[in-house]
Amino acid sequence: MEFVVTLSAVSGRDVEVDYATSVATGDDATSGTDFTAASDTLTILAADSTATGTIEQPICPAQRPWWG
Repeated sequence: MEFVVTLSAVSGRDVEVDYATSVATGDDATSGTDFTAASDTLTILAADSTATGTIEQPICPAQRPWWG
């Protein structure tokens, strides 16, 4: 799955955005069983206003049939 981070205006310097997957409050998903945990830093370069990141899809969709 790809996601896009967008700044409201171009910055004069690189902007770093840290991200991580997590389990929502009240959900019973387990990292490594129901989904692949991911964390990284996305860098938006000084001349840009957007950057695209990628997170892998769930690894066990059979356990969650509504994920398709």
